[in-house]
Amino acid sequence: MITKTLCLSTEHISPTTYNDLRDDIVDSVYVKGYDNWGITVCSEYDDIDVPEDIKRVLDYAQKLGCRFVNLDADEDIIDDLPVYDWE
Repeated sequence: MITKTLCLSTEHISPTTYNDLRDDIVDSVYVKGYDNWGITVCSEYDDIDVPEDIKRVLDYAQKLGCRFVNLDADEDIIDDLPVYDWE
C-alpha cells in the first residue's frame, strides 16, 4: 500500500508543543530522528488532549488525504498554516 505523507516544518507547532512531543503527548507520535517526528492522522484526536497547533496540522493533512505527518526542522513552511516564533 502507498500512502500520502504531509511533510512540513516544525515551525508550524509552538515551541511548547515541540518540547511536549518529547514526552509523547499523542500515542501515535513517534520519533524518526533528532528534530523529526511522525504523526499518524486519524479522527480520534478530539477525544484526547492534543494541542490546537497539532490539531490544525492534522486537520490540514486529513483534508489533503494524507495518513501521516512528518514534522522536521528542515522541511518547508506551508502558507496555509500558522508559523510560531522560535526566538
